Amino acid sequence: MKNGIKNIVIAMLIAGVITPAIHAAEVPVPSMRDARTKLVQYNADEVYTVNTYPGIATRIILGEGETVTDIATGFSTAWEIADRGNVIYVKPKQEKADTNMLVVTNKREYQFDLIMPNNPSKTATVFLNNRNIAYTIRFSYPEDVKVLSEEALKQATLKEKLAAQPIPKNWKYSMMVAENSSDIKPSEAFDDGRFTYIKFAAGRSWPAIFQVQDDKTEKIVNSNSEGEYMVIHKIGREFVLRQGKQVVGLYNDAYNPDGVPTATGVTVDGVERKVIAE
Repeated sequence: MKNGIKNIVIAMLIAGVITPAIHAAEVPVPSMRDARTKLVQYNADEVYTVNTYPGIATRIILGEGETVTDIATGFSTAWEIADRGNVIYVKPKQEKADTNMLVVTNKREYQFDLIMPNNPSKTATVFLNNRNIAYTIRFSYPEDVKVLSEEALKQATLKEKLAAQPIPKNWKYSMMVAENSSDIKPSEAFDDGRFTYIKFAAGRSWPAIFQVQDDKTEKIVNSNSEGEYMVIHKIGREFVLRQGKQVVGLYNDAYNPDGVPTATGVTVDGVERKVIAE
């Protein structure tokens, strides 16, 4: 007898008469601020439940950049449905009109159960503060979270590299400070075989920098700031720092005219400059 009942149950499961619980529609999770605002993570194979009632409108917010291209329901005359861009508005017109809704966008497909709870009072007022009723259902997408996480990690790594200290190759620098020029006197100077790094005391304004040519004329050099350093885009035998009447001479006492080439085009190890065509 027991084996007979067991065989009947198995047969009913195979035939689909008994539906396993794993196929139940997903009910969106309430927001922490207001239970009537629901949050749900997208899954193409999931069916999402929308609980509402005549007199109450529900807004379904899809992904950014999505546009609804097609909507179909099983009981269209009982429901008022409109879409604008990535937002769908759902409002039942009558009671006892549970149905489903299928949505196609330019990016994804969605399946919904549109459900109206039993309401003996026959008014929408009883549902206005009901946590099961949905005013807004907002979707999130695992792939978007992954992309954002990867981009955030990439930006953090780049920021860390840019903030990292350069690797000194030559500390042999000396200087000559003209009278009343201590405000632009460097507190540190070195090079990495490619670029020259100059550090000033905190709060000091940075002077203009010139390279002394072989004929003793001065030529302004390209520079930028990296963290607490002024970076001169070359190495040289002699530089002159000027600001108003203040003058400081900076001398590379171990000058190597060959230096070290900048293979990546930037001064930070692990960071590469790329030219992007317009």
